Amino acid sequence: MFGFGLCLAILIGIFFVLYRTTFGSAVRATMLNRTAAQLVGVNVDRVSAIAFGIGVSTAAAGGVIFGMTNAFNPGSHYDLISRLLTIIVLGGLGSLRGAIIGAVGMLIIEDVTAVVISPVWASFAFFLLLVIVLVVRPQGLYGIRVRERI
Repeated sequence: MFGFGLCLAILIGIFFVLYRTTFGSAVRATMLNRTAAQLVGVNVDRVSAIAFGIGVSTAAAGGVIFGMTNAFNPGSHYDLISRLLTIIVLGGLGSLRGAIIGAVGMLIIEDVTAVVISPVWASFAFFLLLVIVLVVRPQGLYGIRVRERI
């Protein structure tokens, strides 16, 4: 419960920082178009450094909670990295809402598959859903389609 509460508090805090402050506007502008953000007066290097620090601190908090609730073993990082990358790709690169929905969807699909079919098929079902989503919508659920310059 502590881990869930901390995760929820961090998520709400990041949401309010990104969508309710001028710093959040600067982060979003820098993310969308670095040159345009510089032209309107955003100190892009400072914003990037602070955003990187926020990301590192969020990852550290997640690592602490994971360490408190699970046992570490030398081979566990492969499973974690593949799940995290899959959540980001499923939700859409750069989309906070997509990452949240991707993570919740992953939990639901894996748990339902583990109960209904078999725990062995739980990870396979999620990766199968990822392939289906990427075939239908290559930019992810909430990703922005990028046009290539001709």
